Amino acid sequence: MLPETCPISADEVTSEQRRGRRLVAKLSESALFKEYQLAFRGATGLSLTLRPVHSLRQRDDSVEQNPLCRMLSETKQGCLSCSTVQASLQREATLGPKSLHCFAGLCDSAVPIRVGDELIAFLHTGQILLHEPNWEEFDQAANQLKAWGAEVDLKAAEAAYFKTKVIGREQYDSMLRLLAMFSEHLAVVSNSIELKDQEDEPKLISKAKRYIQEHYSERISLDEAAQAVNASTRHFWPLHGFRS
Repeated sequence: MLPETCPISADEVTSEQRRGRRLVAKLSESALFKEYQLAFRGATGLSLTLRPVHSLRQRDDSVEQNPLCRMLSETKQGCLSCSTVQASLQREATLGPKSLHCFAGLCDSAVPIRVGDELIAFLHTGQILLHEPNWEEFDQAANQLKAWGAEVDLKAAEAAYFKTKVIGREQYDSMLRLLAMFSEHLAVVSNSIELKDQEDEPKLISKAKRYIQEHYSERISLDEAAQAVNASTRHFWPLHGFRS
């Protein structure tokens, strides 16, 4: 389940993470991803999102969220539980598809996208049950919500739970294998995007960016960066990220 509103603390974003997020943004807007996303939804009835590494709250208004997930994510306790599942999912899905279950029994899955040795993003899908809904599981979830003191309309939650889409494990595993193959295709496209960006970018700017990345933890002045690449400071006036 993906919480859409609760705050999630984030560490300082590194230059590598910013680069990865820019790349993922281009992939998300590509015709290839949008067409696959639409086809995946049509064939499976499931949503598919593309999220950068360490980004748990990227919202896609074109993707319909499971009604029960949406309801639970509107409570503080349910939101934090969802965040914990998402964080664990990303930690465990670095080398291949991984699935986890939330406290309400719903399954979420992540498929990593790697460019070389670098993990840049995840394909996320799920918010489904791998078994028929049952009263025992719902009662456990309801009791947990009561223990948290969460203000939830249990009648509405009950209706949403018993209407949750059910997919057999064998079929779901096959869907994840298809996503793993698609992730490899996206990795090739990502590499092509990076190569094109490097070709389109002036060499001086590329050298400056490399210098910044290599010294991102230091306090870099504009004069120091310009001197490091044998250029005048006027070349870098449009650039951001320097501190005087």
